[in-house]
Amino acid sequence: MGGRYSTVSGEFGGRPSRRSWEGRDVPLFVSFASTAAADGGGLDATPFIAVGGVIVGALIAGGVRLLGDRVERRAETQREAVYAVQEAALNLRTALRNYGAAGPRPATSLQDAVDLANGRLDLLVHRLSRTTLRLKVADWRELGELYAVGDPEVTNAMEETAWKTVHYQCGRYVRDLDKSRWLGGPLQR
Repeated sequence: MGGRYSTVSGEFGGRPSRRSWEGRDVPLFVSFASTAAADGGGLDATPFIAVGGVIVGALIAGGVRLLGDRVERRAETQREAVYAVQEAALNLRTALRNYGAAGPRPATSLQDAVDLANGRLDLLVHRLSRTTLRLKVADWRELGELYAVGDPEVTNAMEETAWKTVHYQCGRYVRDLDKSRWLGGPLQR
């Protein structure tokens, strides 16, 4: 090999190197690429390979970022759905309590309030992706309605336990959504 480089002279960070014309050690892979270009040995592919590597790396990084953004958007949407379900369930519980406290013939406005709260909860529950949370809301709703109309088989303790279970499941789901950000995907149970 002619040109600016002498024979292999030492090591460059544990790798074989060549001495440049200035007397400094240059990594061997750099000297081969430079020698081929300096000798006029045709088209040097090294810059194309480097650019290709940079492009592939950028595509991989962009894909990972897009996936992370999608997971984060989904987690935020589910978090908002959980909060909306909790608020709608509280509105239904309040409406059912008012309905039950009104006696055997409640006013039409109380019936309308229960129907409106029930419909809103129906709409919001379907936004949840966790089946167990949907089932717990349905269980509480059934017990709450029976308790409000005065069914002797349903006690206050049963309705209260179902209510607390709904909120426990909501909190658990939100914690799992927060964990999913760090684990790379939404968790389903």
